[in-house]
Amino acid sequence: MSIGTIKLSRLIKFIEANGFYKRRQSGSHATFRNDILNVTIVIPIGRKDALDYLVSDVRKALRLTKDEFESAIREF
Repeated sequence: MSIGTIKLSRLIKFIEANGFYKRRQSGSHATFRNDILNVTIVIPIGRKDALDYLVSDVRKALRLTKDEFESAIREF
């Protein structure tokens, strides 16, 4: 079962709840950092929905399987 479309604002709140913080923003791209996992994610701001590659990048950065990620984002 797929989780479908995820709102970008919800995805950002989800990663912030999982230890990421906004490090900087340059134009329409915000850089989020998690010092514990030693991971940086660049997110293009200004879209309503998150792109598929961005959801995949977040899932990989959090080191979650597809099922774990879908469960976590649904519960969030």
